[in-house]
Amino acid sequence: MPTGNKSFLDWQGGIVGSPAVNTLYSKVSGKNLAAVNGIDGYLYLIDTDSVSSNERVTGFDGKSLFATPIVYDKFKMGASISSPLMINDVVIAGGYNGLHLFRITPELKLELVDLFRTSLEATPIVYDGRIYVGSRDGYLYCFGD
Repeated sequence: MPTGNKSFLDWQGGIVGSPAVNTLYSKVSGKNLAAVNGIDGYLYLIDTDSVSSNERVTGFDGKSLFATPIVYDKFKMGASISSPLMINDVVIAGGYNGLHLFRITPELKLELVDLFRTSLEATPIVYDGRIYVGSRDGYLYCFGD
């Protein structure tokens, strides 16, 4: 999964966190999806079952070429080393510019629903209808019913 090259703090680009997948949840438009945060400041929504037929990127050895996943959408939310969460058609993604709540539309686009501004590196969790996430300001935040 290629991302834009950008240095941020001590990170030299790429994807640091783990992908979120919808494999265990209802599918949006019948697709198996993943969401990943990049150091380049984008949240990417990708197809996990197919690759682009016309795009290849050079691998770590500098020689081998690899197919890339199909990117349905990307949203500029700011740099992140956190792993997003995906539950049904909802993506929860945190980063240095805040905690973002997205809905995946039937057209496979990321629609920003809400944003809480704080700086975070932690991966959020969801438990019993609530979102919990630790922030760089020293607080543990709880959102939900």
